[in-house]
Amino acid sequence: ELIVVPDAVRGRTMALWAMTLSASAPIGHIAAGTAAQRWAIPDVLLVLAGGAGVVAVGVGVLMWKKDFRRE
Repeated sequence: ELIVVPDAVRGRTMALWAMTLSASAPIGHIAAGTAAQRWAIPDVLLVLAGGAGVVAVGVGVLMWKKDFRRE
């Protein structure tokens, strides 16, 4: 089992994660709605999917780095 956060700060870390998660959806919806008013919806969805793909690749690269896995 990989535990990156020490027990002493785990609650603070989870609180920050929960706040970030709950705040990111409305901000993303506002940005997507504004973009959809200016450009065609399929184009906006394509850009959003591309952004999600870039993030997924970035997280995948970080996960496979030796320093991140602590091996």
